[in-house]
Amino acid sequence: MTATIARTELEPLAAEDAIERMPTPMDILNELARARAEPAQLKEAMDLCTRWNAEQSAIRYGEAIAGFQAECPQIVKTKAVNNKDGSLRYHFAPFEEIDRIVRPFLKANRIGVSFEFQTKDGLLQATWHIQVGAHKQARQYSMPSPDYAKLAADCRCNEPQAQIVATSYFKRNTFCAALGVVCTGEDSDGGRMLESHGITEEQAEELEKLLKATKANMPRFFVWASEAERRPITALKELSLKTWTLAKQDAEARMGKEGAA
Repeated sequence: MTATIARTELEPLAAEDAIERMPTPMDILNELARARAEPAQLKEAMDLCTRWNAEQSAIRYGEAIAGFQAECPQIVKTKAVNNKDGSLRYHFAPFEEIDRIVRPFLKANRIGVSFEFQTKDGLLQATWHIQVGAHKQARQYSMPSPDYAKLAADCRCNEPQAQIVATSYFKRNTFCAALGVVCTGEDSDGGRMLESHGITEEQAEELEKLLKATKANMPRFFVWASEAERRPITALKELSLKTWTLAKQDAEARMGKEGAA
């Protein structure tokens, strides 16, 4: 007696089902544990798991920052400051407004942000801690404390109020630099403070490293800097603190985007 076997057409396997899943370091560790491997082997596998988890966390961090920067809109500076005669002096975006706009996008991408600020050795210092899951990065910024008496005279306020102006300016600009947030329009709140200061050799060296890291076109950079300063600029040490701050923020924002790509 001959048996007849009915043939049926099999559906093709999906690509992800056709390829066997590669074992993760945790899979390897579990197999070694079940096989009662030697302690040295287990330790080596645990170290591999730790490194692998850290790499995966860094990847998720980069993806979250890239997602945030792609979704977060540019922030328009709408807060008006007038002269005594009622004419417009400038516009700026208060930190509270910036925070209100970006917070939903930070939440959607599961990004946590915290802030530390201090004045030390004649410097305003800010550290922004940015965290996604287990991965955390710190972005540090510093600038010389301004001449508060001069700033108070320029802003038509007393010195304690001038300190608030400087701190507010520094806080919102370093926040935007840390996250790659773009504010549109001219922000002059505290601008006089920056225009009146040159930069140190250390600051020039710091900017030079950033520009090299981002492969900046230096001839084009000096053309831009000369236009910004309204005077010839041929070396980084000739920059004012205002132009240095703008250049540093731009370079750090571009590094953040390249790192997240």
